[in-house]
Amino acid sequence: MSTLLEQASLVMIPSGYKEDVVYSQIPTDGSGDLSFTRASNGTRVNSAGLVEVCPWNVWEGSNDFSATYWSQYQLTPTTGTTSDIYGNSSTVYKLIGSVTNSYSFINRSSNGSANTAFSVYAKPNGYTKIGISNRSTNAWNFVVDLVTKVVSNTNDPFGYILSINVIDAVGDWKRIEVVVSTAIQYNLHPLPSNFNSTNFDNVTLNGTDGVWVMASQANIGSTAKPYFPTTDRLNVPRLNYQNGGGGCPSLLLEKQSTNYLLWSQAFTNTWATYNGTTTDNETISPDGTQNASKVIMGAGNSATIRQAIGGLTNGSTYTFSLYIKQGSGVTAFLDISDTASTVNITPTSEWVRYTYTANWNTSLNFVDIELRGTSGSAYCYIWGAQLEASSYPTSYIPTTSSSATRVADACFKTGISSLIGQTEGVLFADVNRIQKSQNYNVAIFIGLWPSVIDVYFDNSNQIICIVYVSGVLQTTLNGGVLANGRHKIAVAYKQNDFVMYVDGAQVATSSSGSVPTCSQLIIGNDDSTLYHLNDSINEAVIFPTRLTNAELASLTTI
Repeated sequence: MSTLLEQASLVMIPSGYKEDVVYSQIPTDGSGDLSFTRASNGTRVNSAGLVEVCPWNVWEGSNDFSATYWSQYQLTPTTGTTSDIYGNSSTVYKLIGSVTNSYSFINRSSNGSANTAFSVYAKPNGYTKIGISNRSTNAWNFVVDLVTKVVSNTNDPFGYILSINVIDAVGDWKRIEVVVSTAIQYNLHPLPSNFNSTNFDNVTLNGTDGVWVMASQANIGSTAKPYFPTTDRLNVPRLNYQNGGGGCPSLLLEKQSTNYLLWSQAFTNTWATYNGTTTDNETISPDGTQNASKVIMGAGNSATIRQAIGGLTNGSTYTFSLYIKQGSGVTAFLDISDTASTVNITPTSEWVRYTYTANWNTSLNFVDIELRGTSGSAYCYIWGAQLEASSYPTSYIPTTSSSATRVADACFKTGISSLIGQTEGVLFADVNRIQKSQNYNVAIFIGLWPSVIDVYFDNSNQIICIVYVSGVLQTTLNGGVLANGRHKIAVAYKQNDFVMYVDGAQVATSSSGSVPTCSQLIIGNDDSTLYHLNDSINEAVIFPTRLTNAELASLTTI
C-alpha cells in the first residue's frame, strides 16, 4: 500500500465481503467495515467474464438443515457441537434416521436451471456413508464413503449426472460436489457403513448413528463454486469485473430498476415468433450455461420475436437491452413500441449486449427483436432480454413468469466521527463512469443533512462538490464535465481552504467556507438514498488531514 494511503483513516478497496458488509483495508479492526444493503438479488460480471447472480449460492439459509429449508422424511436433523470446516468448534447438524427398515432423508429443491451444481460438506457421525439422490423422479442416486472418498452405487439411467467430486476439507470433512443437467431436488440420506445397494428405500438404521452435514450450496453452472454462506441472500455486495478476465473488481452501485419483460431467457414462453423458428437452450449463454435461444430465419429470410406489454407509461423513456451472438448471416433491429425508429445491429461471433432507448407508445405496447438474414438458413442466438424505465441499461435482471425488481444498492458507515477529519481532511473516490447521468449521481458523501460534504455528478455530467453547515451553503467546487471512463477525484477541505483534483490536475478551488461536523460516510448515494452513482467504484478513501496539493495530484493521477 502506498505511503499516501497509509495516512488514511478509512480505505475501501473492493475485495473482501459477505452478506451486509464490505470490508475496509484500513482500519483492520472492523471499525471501518461498511454496511451494505440491497434487499434483492442482483447480477454482476464475474472474473471469468460471465453474468452471475449475486450471491451465486441460490439457497437461503445455507448452513441451516432444519425444516425451514429442508423437507424431512422420517428424519429430523438435530444440532450438535463438533469441529467445523474452518477448524473451529461450532454447532452444526447431524442426520440420524429416526426409524428402522425404511427410508430416511431430507430434501431440498435446487432453485436453479439447466446445469446446476450442488455441494455439501459431510463427515462421519457413527455412519461413514451418505447417499445423495433425486427423490422427485428417482432419476439418479449415488453413495459417498466419507472415509475413502469412493463414490459407488451410482444409478443414473437418464444421464442427468454430469460430474461427481469428493474433496478433502478440514479434518474429517469432505466436500461433495455433484453437477446435474436439469433443475431438480437434492436428497441427503444417512447410510450404514456396510450399505451396498442402489435402493435407498428399506434401509436398516439404528436410530443412533448418522452423519454430520454443513455448508450446503446450489449454484448455476457446470462447476461447483467456492462455498458462499447465506442467511436471507439479500444485501450481498456485487464485486464487478466489467470486462471479465480477472484483474481488480469494482463495487457496483446502482439505482433500483425493474425488468418488465417476462421470460428473459426463454423466448418460447410469452414471446411470439413470426416467420422464423425459435428454440430455447441451444447454446452456452453469457452466464455460462446452455440456456440461450436460437432463432432461424423463416419466410422472406426474416424473423420477428415479440412480447406484448401493458401497464407502462405513455411517453416515458425506456431502455431495451438484449444479448445477441451471430450464428450465420443475420442483421438485427431492436424496437420498443414506437415503430418510428429502431437500432440496427450487426451481431458478432461473441456475445454482445445491445441497447435501444426510446419513448413508450401505449397504442402499441410491445418490444420487437427483428432479424434479417442473408438466406433462409441464417440464424443467431439471443439471451437476457430486459426492458426498464431508464435512459440507459442497468445490470441484467433475470425474469421468468413475472417482472423482477433489483433494489438500489447502498453502502455506508455510521458513527465514525473519529475516522473523519472534523476540521480538515480529504475525500477520495476512484470511479468508473460508464453511464451518462440522467439525474444526480453521488460518488462519495460524508455527513448527515443539513451538514454535509457531497461529491457528485450533476445531470450535465459535471463533477461537483458542495459543502453545507446547518443547511447553509459554504462553498461549491465545479470540476467541469467528465467523459465516460475511469476518474480519480479528490476533494480537500479546511476552513477557507477547499480544492478539487481530478485525474492528476487541480480543477477547482475555494478560499471561503466552514467545515461541517460529520459522523458518517456514504458511497454511491446520498443520505436521502434518492440519488445513486449508477456505476462502479474502485476505491473510496477518507484522510483525516488535508493533504498537500502535490500529494493530491499524485493521489489522483491515473
